[in-house]
Amino acid sequence: MGLAPWSLTRNSRKDMALIPHLLGRASFPARFAWFLEGWWRGLVLSPDELQRRLALAPEQTVLEIGPGGGYYARPLATRVRRLIAVDIQLAMLARLRRLARAPMLFPVQADAGELPLASGSVDVVIAVTVLGEVGSIDKTLAEVRRVLRPDGRFAASEHLPDPDFIPLPRLEALCRSHGFTLQARFGRRFNYTAIFSLPVG
Repeated sequence: MGLAPWSLTRNSRKDMALIPHLLGRASFPARFAWFLEGWWRGLVLSPDELQRRLALAPEQTVLEIGPGGGYYARPLATRVRRLIAVDIQLAMLARLRRLARAPMLFPVQADAGELPLASGSVDVVIAVTVLGEVGSIDKTLAEVRRVLRPDGRFAASEHLPDPDFIPLPRLEALCRSHGFTLQARFGRRFNYTAIFSLPVG
């Protein structure tokens, strides 16, 4: 009796959806969003620590690009006037809506390179381990600059073991090419939050 040909089960095929992401070539699959909300993530960067770094104020309008299921968006939305959560994956936004308890949280489906927001309408833009997954970093940064108010800030957090990790020197060069200046940095080399501002005047 010979062995049956090897084949993928339904579950193993689903699990293989992780492979492109682990190789740094795709958005994180929505069906595994629960993994991004595990206890371990607070050890890397908790919502409270991100708030401390950002010093968000109650009167601010905040945009988070790629919030996933809302690990940061949900708690941060309770501290600002409005938090707009833009994600390209409808399934991620559905999870965010299901878990959200903050009335000032507004999920929006859109590509980060084509934000459906008015120019100069946002005080702070947040991107946590997401810039390496967008279709075009240049288009995304151009849109971030467009929607920010003149005194606005762009906060990008990157950390390992994210396969799309962007080292700070590269991120700073990308942001500088779009007119941003590094204002502050928190954390360490492989787990940092960089705050960028636009030139005044």
